[in-house]
Amino acid sequence: MEVFVSQLQLGRYSITKRGPAPIGAIRKDLKDWKHHPIVCRNHRGMITLHALTPRNPALWYPRLSARMTNDELPDERPQRRREYSGPGSTLGLAALIVLVVGAAIWYTEFRGGDGGSGGSGTPGLGIVDLPDGLNPTDQSPAARQGRAAPDFKLAGFDNESRTLTDFRGDWVLLNFWASWCGPCRDETPDLQSFYEHNSNNGLVVFGVNQQERNSAAQHFTEEFGVTYPVALDASGEVSSGYGVGRGLPMSFLITPDGIIEQIIYGRISDDQLSEIEAKLQ
Repeated sequence: MEVFVSQLQLGRYSITKRGPAPIGAIRKDLKDWKHHPIVCRNHRGMITLHALTPRNPALWYPRLSARMTNDELPDERPQRRREYSGPGSTLGLAALIVLVVGAAIWYTEFRGGDGGSGGSGTPGLGIVDLPDGLNPTDQSPAARQGRAAPDFKLAGFDNESRTLTDFRGDWVLLNFWASWCGPCRDETPDLQSFYEHNSNNGLVVFGVNQQERNSAAQHFTEEFGVTYPVALDASGEVSSGYGVGRGLPMSFLITPDGIIEQIIYGRISDDQLSEIEAKLQ
């Protein structure tokens, strides 16, 4: 009786069957298999069967095939569709695209100076040295409570430069803001009202716009009827010097002799404004 030695290749594993079964019998023996492609090899050649479960599993046993390499094998499922990796990858790609486009729009709209903005490269603008005669402490200026406030020079909407020391002798509420900042929009009417009621009591609200176009900042001040002085920190140098990141708004209460008395993170509250007002009495 002729003995046939046949191998079924399933992925990286081969299944060997020995017995008086030619290739056709192997195909018949596997007729209940379905959906999973299998490469069947014997001395008569190679066929591909689509199968899932053998009719007689006892006749088959798996072992690694030393005679066959992965390069010799066809795709296990040559007609299969590509596997769907789930919504995570799709949503992640979409979020990345939205983030990149949004960043490009923000940069184009708000950070590209359009003249009179005091951008980087403008000589003399930014953080400037504080004269020793204006520093009542024995330490260098720093944006910290109890230290002399760093002096700076920035241009306003009229291109006229202003310095922090221009307001020496008055209480200064130095407020860093941007038009895209929601809390900044919420607190601006309060700051304007506070300035109107206390400008004759030795208080100045000094707004510093952070890295926006002149037109965007000016539209904001017109929208809220801002009359207190505003300067444009288009290069971001002053914001950086005061440790102001993107967590706007941020305010510094500066005494008449130039010392930082209080640092206010986020939207200024009515209670904080009342406390400042009490210091003016």
